[in-house]
Amino acid sequence: MASTEERLRELVDKHLNVEGRQSGATLDLNAPFADSGISSVAAVSFMMEVAKEFDVKMNVGDCAQFPNMQSLIDFLDSNAG
Repeated sequence: MASTEERLRELVDKHLNVEGRQSGATLDLNAPFADSGISSVAAVSFMMEVAKEFDVKMNVGDCAQFPNMQSLIDFLDSNAG
């Protein structure tokens, strides 16, 4: 089974255009989302895709609690069904 990071990388490749990152490249887990060049609308849409993929409950307000990919991975690893 693919790791959480690998699954997120696939979602990023499908749904986000992160400045300075080529498709399939390793994710910088500690880079702040705010520095990625992703709009807030795209970020919320991405988080909803993540919620579906990992079968977790998240709402729009929850998106702000994740400053970087590592915090999202930690949340998913402890809450995914």
